[in-house]
Amino acid sequence: MNARCDYVVVGAGLAGLSVATQVRSRGASVAILEAQDRVGGRILSASRPNPGGGADLVLDLGAQWVGPDQTRMLGLMKDLDLNPLEERTPGRVSWSVAGQTSLGGALLPRVRTRTFVEMLAVTAAVWLRYHRLPADAPWSAKPARRWDARTAQDWIHRLVRTPAGRALTELYIRGNTAMEPSEASVYAVLADIRGCGSLGNVGRAENFRIAEGAFEIPRRLSEPLLDSIRFHSPVRAIRQDSEGVTVQTDTGEIGGRRAVVCVPDVLANEISFDPPLPQRKATLIAKASMGSCIKFYALYDRPFWRSAGLNGEILSNDHAVSLTYDNSPRDGSGTGALVGFVLGDQARRLTALPGEDQDSEILHCLECFLGRPARHPAALVVQDWNREEWSRGAFSVHYPPGVLTGAGAALSEPCGRVHWAGTETSIEWCGYMEGAVRSADRVVREIVAQTDWRQRHD
Repeated sequence: MNARCDYVVVGAGLAGLSVATQVRSRGASVAILEAQDRVGGRILSASRPNPGGGADLVLDLGAQWVGPDQTRMLGLMKDLDLNPLEERTPGRVSWSVAGQTSLGGALLPRVRTRTFVEMLAVTAAVWLRYHRLPADAPWSAKPARRWDARTAQDWIHRLVRTPAGRALTELYIRGNTAMEPSEASVYAVLADIRGCGSLGNVGRAENFRIAEGAFEIPRRLSEPLLDSIRFHSPVRAIRQDSEGVTVQTDTGEIGGRRAVVCVPDVLANEISFDPPLPQRKATLIAKASMGSCIKFYALYDRPFWRSAGLNGEILSNDHAVSLTYDNSPRDGSGTGALVGFVLGDQARRLTALPGEDQDSEILHCLECFLGRPARHPAALVVQDWNREEWSRGAFSVHYPPGVLTGAGAALSEPCGRVHWAGTETSIEWCGYMEGAVRSADRVVREIVAQTDWRQRHD
């Protein structure tokens, strides 16, 4: 594969494909190096027979949802002729919090007055704090270092006294980050909310799924780029000098003017850089961890939970399964489909189990909430992201308390001729597909502003 191009992109996920598409549309040559045998990264769909008959079902096993405030994703979907499908199933939500099972709405179960008041206080405290973070540099806020030194769990236990209030707050954090509140700093939680614009935007971030399946986005983006993608090519080293970069893979070397690294920091940490990365960036990638997530689909011949007035949504702090949603198809087949998540410590525990034991625990949880019919799906499809060599987990990368405010600016700062893209590098919508696309936009602006771009392409 020894060759040369203008720009070398590491990773064929959404960010890498977006960078390559934009750079090549401006007349530059590009090579995309991908360790796997497919594009998409943490976007993955699978086809399964429809228990109700008709066309096969497309199951989103990775990133899936889009919100009305995610303008770049909605625009990209329109460009690719993909259709949003609104997520709205009427009915009650099944809750299990602090050992108490009940039915309620999407925001809260039935709770005592004191717990309700505590949740209002938590919401107000979060609102007051994230508004103090500058949108373009949240780490620069005066109280940011203090918030980054305290874990979210410590903060919750200081602010919230009732077991139900603590469990609910922890459940919200775990459900949005796939990590435990003890692993996240208060600052990290607030910065993620600030990057979405508001608490309201966070609440709307999963309003739509893609009718054709989320994997259609990277698949369609990759079609005109297939001649530039080198599969089975994990990057081992990147050398740079005043003339350009040389990227070493298992299948050879390729040179370019610049490199764009579009893989999570947990994978970038396994790449050798010559010269070494600046200290702040090296610290970031050395301390990065990925959230822990197992995603699954349970398929039934009908959505039986609806006859009991339930909407298929489960929110639990007491079971292996933290979240489920009704993803039943709207093709007239009458099929029922539940999508669910095992997150954080529970995901790590289930990852250590054999596949059949994983399945048994998941089905036991569904039965606890939805009754005996949930125990016997027509199919159960489980995607354990913790076992994926080239992602090491999901939804996104996180860092221990005290790291981000000391090195947060280095998330996206170029290191000489090496640039950084991926949802984790985006201040806006970090952890979402929207963040991946916006990070690509930023990198393309960086590249186009460089002297070597103007000399060659203007």
